[in-house]
Amino acid sequence: MSERLREIRQRRAALVALSDMQRATLVLQARRWERPLAFFDAGFAAARAIGTRPILILLGVALLTRSRWPRVGRVLESTSIVWQIVRTFREYLPTLRAAAPPAAGGMADRR
Repeated sequence: MSERLREIRQRRAALVALSDMQRATLVLQARRWERPLAFFDAGFAAARAIGTRPILILLGVALLTRSRWPRVGRVLESTSIVWQIVRTFREYLPTLRAAAPPAAGGMADRR
């Protein structure tokens, strides 16, 4: 075997070992986020399920308005504002996705 081929094999072995170590590190970091992301995902699933059933939304609002909690009005107002922002964002999202990506330098070429 030539010396060059031996160097290439050694370099390859070192890179494979490095990638194995990096993969193991990423797995450990990902495991740390599994539980919080599962909780967040369950919340999104619940919100999606409630959002597809308007009667549940109406029932929730009715329960809030009947409660004796003094800040219900502020909570409902905040929720309404957030809902309007989300709807507006969803309305313009296809437009944002269809927009052409910027030039490589971030700005158009000036001449």
